[in-house]
Amino acid sequence: MPGLMSSIEKSINANVTDMFNFASNILADDIYSYNGENFDGYQWIAALDKKTCLICAELDNQIFDLLPGMQGTGTEPPGVPPIHHNCRCVITPVLKGMREHPTQTAINYKDWFDRQSDEVKLDILGPSRYKEYLNGRAVTEFARDGRILTLAELKISRATRKEVLAAVQRPQAPKTDYTLPLTAEQKNEYKNYLVRQLVGTEGRSEKQINEWADAVMARFDRLPLKLQHLFFENQIAISSQTEPGSRAYFVPITNTIHLHKSRISTSQRSLDTFFHEMGHAIDFRHGTGGSFASALLPLRADFNAFLEKAKRQGGLSPERINQKLRGYSRGDISDLFRGLSKGQFTGTFGHSLDYYRKRGRIHMEAFAHIVSSFQSNSRRHFKEFFPTSFSYFMEWLDKLGT
Repeated sequence: MPGLMSSIEKSINANVTDMFNFASNILADDIYSYNGENFDGYQWIAALDKKTCLICAELDNQIFDLLPGMQGTGTEPPGVPPIHHNCRCVITPVLKGMREHPTQTAINYKDWFDRQSDEVKLDILGPSRYKEYLNGRAVTEFARDGRILTLAELKISRATRKEVLAAVQRPQAPKTDYTLPLTAEQKNEYKNYLVRQLVGTEGRSEKQINEWADAVMARFDRLPLKLQHLFFENQIAISSQTEPGSRAYFVPITNTIHLHKSRISTSQRSLDTFFHEMGHAIDFRHGTGGSFASALLPLRADFNAFLEKAKRQGGLSPERINQKLRGYSRGDISDLFRGLSKGQFTGTFGHSLDYYRKRGRIHMEAFAHIVSSFQSNSRRHFKEFFPTSFSYFMEWLDKLGT
């Protein structure tokens, strides 16, 4: 589709980057060789973003006495960039008298990583290494001498990994009789849990938080009975602390929903947000085989069936489909269309295309949108656009606990 880079183009660009970096560093080698008397070492500089591998992260900002192949004694890096495909690192000289100057290492990958959100850290490290990071290991301790250390070398056993996934990531749900309606006492307990989690939020009075919780409970009864039980069981941490620019998100590794104070209100959008994030938490908790429950939603089949129907009816143009999507006040359907079409169809709302490049996210969003749709009565949208996926969700919900 227009504006999207093919896998061939990406591979070509990566190879061009490799060749450019290699040529640049060969030229730098020559410069260093002829001007060695002015230098007091050679510093490795890595890119500071999510694409940086753990090998380069560990090498970032390190100063070496020599470069590979130079005469003399002292420390040297495991190689000269690029040390792997699409490596973007460079080596720069350290002028005499500057090696110990604080500005030489003022910006480094470790500091950058420590400032990132929990979600970004988890994406980079994975669950086992992220657990070690939470226990005090620095991100630069997961690689050494130009290679990533194995979990065995890090003394993370298979048993430990299973424990991390079972106890930290996916707490087991208690046995519940999903056919029994929740009592008035249980519903009141759930409402009080919501209030307790958010009391003290800056900019929100206790009265406002109670009003928000009352609005949540007013829509709680619209959920299918089994979903009510899942909400009640999933009394996880809710925090009003969010990353800058974020309004709401769920963090699996800490099993926490983060809601910005602007989302703790009685507006429909705020209520949609809470039920949506609870959908993510339920999806994560009740997944099987190491994946989220949403992984098997047949979204693509539904999307292709819609396109075929639109084509037969002569309405396949992006303009007509976008007009149809904009006819809905909510953004859940248009969000999924944006991701599935890679931006060709946009409707009124959608996560960024970068967000959807990570495998599985479109399914996670669909699952959470369906959960939220029950309290807003927009599930008819899913029955129209994603009928097979909606049926799959209902079958999954029906079988849960049996």
